[in-house]
Amino acid sequence: MPGNLPSIQSFDRNIHRLGGSTSALEVRKETLHSTKRYRLWSQEQREIDLIKQLSALKRELNFFRPCYEAALALTSNIYTVSQEMYLNYYLRPTTMIDNTGNGISDTDWSHLADTEWLKRADELVEHLKDYERTVKQAEAEWIELAQYQCERDRSRWI
Repeated sequence: MPGNLPSIQSFDRNIHRLGGSTSALEVRKETLHSTKRYRLWSQEQREIDLIKQLSALKRELNFFRPCYEAALALTSNIYTVSQEMYLNYYLRPTTMIDNTGNGISDTDWSHLADTEWLKRADELVEHLKDYERTVKQAEAEWIELAQYQCERDRSRWI
């Protein structure tokens, strides 16, 4: 006789068609809805995570781009100034004639070379200060943008 019985699925379909319900239908319906909700939630969560990750990458780009450009400018400026310092030191004449036509002694020349070196050293310090200023400004902007995006996302993820 078991071969003459309808299958559970056809029985559930017939009951459902008549407007009735069985516990198997309820379980299946609840399972289907929960998996749909779970799938939708996980897809939505993945999109949110992706947006957060993209926001973090944008923040990092906004921070590292000026830092990188400032580092390139700093190394270029240091190279230029150091080359000038070396050239001024090695290409200095043993005696130098001033505007009046008088010769300048070696001690006077060393004093002039020292003042020139001090000027170049001050120039290096200014380049370093510019770099530090740029990095601090980029860091402040990065923190401000991170706080804004955290408030916007209503999350603590930075």
